[in-house]
Amino acid sequence: MIRLDLAVLLNCCGAVVSDYVNEYQRASGNVLLTRGNIHDLSGAITHKREIIALYLQGCLTPTIAKKTKHSKGAVDRYIRDYENVKLIRSVTDDVEKISQIIHLSKRVIEQYLVLIPEDELDNQQKPGDRPLDDQQSFLP
Repeated sequence: MIRLDLAVLLNCCGAVVSDYVNEYQRASGNVLLTRGNIHDLSGAITHKREIIALYLQGCLTPTIAKKTKHSKGAVDRYIRDYENVKLIRSVTDDVEKISQIIHLSKRVIEQYLVLIPEDELDNQQKPGDRPLDDQQSFLP
């Protein structure tokens, strides 16, 4: 069922239904089976969090795909995009630059950045962050 169907049934506007659905999902921790959630169309609820959490726990693609009801290709894409964001983040924390380099929207980049564990972010050193004596010199 899509949210506009609910709006018609409840005799209210779609924005009100969206607010109700989002409030219910936050309060209950359950995801309603709406078209947007099933096909990962919404910016509010994303399957990235669940897939990357399982990946960070050491689960393999087939297991993640089975648990999340996604194709193996989709799971691999989420993991590849996450790893790309994490890699580029080690060089720059500029979301605009990361977006341009790996061709994902800024909103998607921000969703992946939130998923990087804090201890990994703290341990990432950018090239300009190292002391000069630790940096390689290419001069003779």
